[in-house]
Amino acid sequence: PMKRLSKNTLFQTINRTATKRSSSIPIHKTRFYTSTSTVITSPYNTQQRNFSSQSSSSYNEQTGKDKSKLNPVFFGALGLILSGFVLSYQNITECEQEEQQPNQKGDIPTYSRHDVAKHKTAEDRIWVVYKDKVYDITDFVNAHPGGVEKIMLAAGSSIEPFWNMYQMHNKEEIRDILKQFLIGYLDEESQQYFSELIKHDPYINDPTRHPSLVIRSLKPMNAEPPLDSLAETFITPNELFYVRNHLPVPKIEPQNYKLEISGNGISQPITLTLEDLKTKFPRHSVISTIQCAGNRRSDISKIKPVKGLDWGAGAISNAQWTGVRLLDVLNYVGWNPNAEGQKSEHIWFEGLDQDITNKKYGGSIPVSVLSPDVILAFVSSGINAEYGGALLHY
Repeated sequence: PMKRLSKNTLFQTINRTATKRSSSIPIHKTRFYTSTSTVITSPYNTQQRNFSSQSSSSYNEQTGKDKSKLNPVFFGALGLILSGFVLSYQNITECEQEEQQPNQKGDIPTYSRHDVAKHKTAEDRIWVVYKDKVYDITDFVNAHPGGVEKIMLAAGSSIEPFWNMYQMHNKEEIRDILKQFLIGYLDEESQQYFSELIKHDPYINDPTRHPSLVIRSLKPMNAEPPLDSLAETFITPNELFYVRNHLPVPKIEPQNYKLEISGNGISQPITLTLEDLKTKFPRHSVISTIQCAGNRRSDISKIKPVKGLDWGAGAISNAQWTGVRLLDVLNYVGWNPNAEGQKSEHIWFEGLDQDITNKKYGGSIPVSVLSPDVILAFVSSGINAEYGGALLHY
């Protein structure tokens, strides 16, 4: 038979049980108890109350006694004692799970910027910093789509100044690649140091664009016109002409613009001003459509994922271009394409847009395609800085 407990005996028993249970739990695990409301409403307590009720019923059936005759204080005490067991079990279980899943940051080292600076070559391993983390990219360098030379500019330092310039890197797929090479965290002083390097926005002076353009990347600005606007007119309005940039738009003062011409078959470099081009050569106009090689990439990606800007079908525009024939200018400077030992194969155009290493963006055309319709354009249906400023080569 169960012994009837006095109130003093009952509370002494509860206190001893609670003290024994709580003292067996390490100090760093006791934060569980700071959320009392969560503990009280947890499923464990509900199950415990059900268990107490079932136990009382079974006892009544065996003894044949009326449940109402038993001291109700006993059941309250029993519930509290058993709840202590459940709380202790739940607390220990949760703490064991925490120990099995340790703090991620505590598992890897913390480095300073001086540590990172020591790793600039394949022999020393190539480290870079992105935000508050350090990465060893040695095994990725040769696979970099932009070439080894470009990615090595960030070796031993932060890649963020370069990613601020080439913001096509600001994609989840690129960050996922970088995550594979995580080796540590950056200390706070070094984080502050690198944050100062990226405060300047290289795109702050970019021109304002038409609000109807569909933006594919903001920095550098790459955008396309809505398809219905392309179909409205044969000549694409200048403000709706699709925008394709790799770097910030350079600020050009027409009166200070100079075109330098040098290379194979030219005896000495020649410099021409914009005024020279407008007054020394006959003007020539052509109507021509320009299209980005990535146009409709979004459609292609539906069949198979393709890297690059997710262009729609609007990365194409048509304009009337006016300028001077390239052949006229080359003949003016005395160019001989078949000069002995200096045969010309390509004509290289170098722009004024450049990255933070002063490397300029450019392109070339084969000499074999040089025709009277290849022009150096300075007017395009009302040209602005976005499309070459003082001079466009075409």
